[in-house]
Amino acid sequence: MFLVQREVTWMVPTSIARFAPLVLAALALASFAACSGGEGMARPTKASGGSPSSDETAQASAREPSVGATTVSPAAAMPETATPMPRPDLARTVDERRMAERQFLPGVTDVQRWHEVALVGQPGNFAPSVVPLADGRYRMYANGGAGKGIVSLISPDGIHFEAEPGIRLNGAGTGALDCVASHPWVVAMDGGFRMYYQGDANCAPTDSQPHQFRVFSAFSKDGLTFTR
Repeated sequence: MFLVQREVTWMVPTSIARFAPLVLAALALASFAACSGGEGMARPTKASGGSPSSDETAQASAREPSVGATTVSPAAAMPETATPMPRPDLARTVDERRMAERQFLPGVTDVQRWHEVALVGQPGNFAPSVVPLADGRYRMYANGGAGKGIVSLISPDGIHFEAEPGIRLNGAGTGALDCVASHPWVVAMDGGFRMYYQGDANCAPTDSQPHQFRVFSAFSKDGLTFTR
């Protein structure tokens, strides 16, 4: 400071030189404030009865909810865990299965009850397939029972069926892939009827020699005599 003061004294007139220390002190104070970012300077405080600053107002608004605002608790903001719907295939009892099936069909408002009208077929007949005929009748194909292959029944109204004589398709015998023929599904098409059926290569299945199922087809022009 002494050297600077002397240099200033030499460079300015004598009448102004006596103010040089004050000027240098002001410059030093301004330089110090600029370097320190104003950290050392005292911050203004709110006077008693004065208005709060904008920062204080923002902090107060963040701490206190506004009037009419809806406060949502963290628990309420969490999504509710959906209750898994029961699966019919995992139901243990008949009642549980029925209830599960109803929940899988929420659009059903009217449950229809089915009543037995007539007994169709003979003992041993199962796995039916019904085909409407051109003359308005219905022909049913079904398993004929043990060793009887596939048989047919005829009906005028689709309710009362009478067995037709003969066998529509029999098993091909020992050694054939369709040694046993069963479970028919018949489709009417141009020129006749196509039967899809289940064939078993094992004529007498056991635990050591289980079933060997495959799907086969046969064709008939009249719906009575089928050819593989």
